[in-house]
Amino acid sequence: MIELAILGLAVGILMGLTGAGGGVLAVPGLMLVLHWEVAQAAPLAMLSVMLSASLGAWGALRDKLARYKAAMLMAVVAMPFASLGLQLAQWFAPVLLSGLFALILLYIAARQLHGCLRRGAASVGGNDAVLCHMNWETGKLSWNWMTAVVIAGIGAVTGFLTGLLGVGGAFFMVPMLTHFTNIPLQGVIATVLLVMALISTGSLILAHLHGVAIPVALAAPFVIAAMAGMLVGRHYVKRFSPRALQCSFGLLVLVVGLGVGLRTLLAL
Repeated sequence: MIELAILGLAVGILMGLTGAGGGVLAVPGLMLVLHWEVAQAAPLAMLSVMLSASLGAWGALRDKLARYKAAMLMAVVAMPFASLGLQLAQWFAPVLLSGLFALILLYIAARQLHGCLRRGAASVGGNDAVLCHMNWETGKLSWNWMTAVVIAGIGAVTGFLTGLLGVGGAFFMVPMLTHFTNIPLQGVIATVLLVMALISTGSLILAHLHGVAIPVALAAPFVIAAMAGMLVGRHYVKRFSPRALQCSFGLLVLVVGLGVGLRTLLAL
């Protein structure tokens, strides 16, 4: 129980600081602590992400940081793709899902660290050569067909990865929104938290309809600690520079990806 509480606290803090890291750490963490496979760890990870992200999203909406229209579009598009991913997950062997998870994590880590080291702080959330532009006077996205297509596409891939791997897809949304939009990183994090609250809720409902059970006795200490960690992370997030957050997120995903990859190789 102590290990679960510590893991939950770390998950919540990372979500509060980066908008991601919840499922990225929760799924492999639960796999290591409880000796579970991906399919077993995913529902509990989704529950912690749902409640923690909802807590963070409420604060982000209150502070007017979250781009709620983009979040709602991504969440709506993600739902059918989450169902598709959830169904496909039942057909694949656990070791294959773990291997796929590791490859995706290592790819995201490489992209994040490359951008962090090459472009530096000035480019984080401030790239003018983007497909989706934010109006700096209103603080809102300038909506057109390109913006709608890009945001919907991010939502579709996020939903599919959520259903397939149970990691919420935030590790994908953060770098994609940073790359394709000029929303400041604080706004990206806030928007991702809102999307994750919506997607994780829908994914849990879908999981329940597919007969996936959540062990309530194990969920309580993990989820409560994750929610407490979210409050801590959101409190301290403004003290870190965008580049520091991006580099830290990239390193985290790299370490977790290597860990999951090693575990997968040992299971072969």
